[in-house]
Amino acid sequence: MDTITRFSKESPNIFNGMMELIKGANTAGALSGKQKELSAVTVSTVIKCVPCLMDHAKKALSAGASQAEVLEAAAFGTVFGGAPSFVFLRDNLDGLYGILDAVS
Repeated sequence: MDTITRFSKESPNIFNGMMELIKGANTAGALSGKQKELSAVTVSTVIKCVPCLMDHAKKALSAGASQAEVLEAAAFGTVFGGAPSFVFLRDNLDGLYGILDAVS
């Protein structure tokens, strides 16, 4: 059994609650999927989460965001996260540009 399956069986309330939260957050509303993913790119920079940044950059591109929009959303996160978020983004530009360049 893989770890996520095990976790879902051993902590079903937490696992299922999180899945419902994610489903609800991704439901169509006032913000488009593209806008939500660009927001997630910004937040990923603020909280300094590498897997989040890479995942949401890919999802933003898939939702129709341009490379410039994804990069600006990531850079905008440094406004709220300050120097630590700037250093985080600087240190992860290779991975981010790898994702952006893959769709060129």
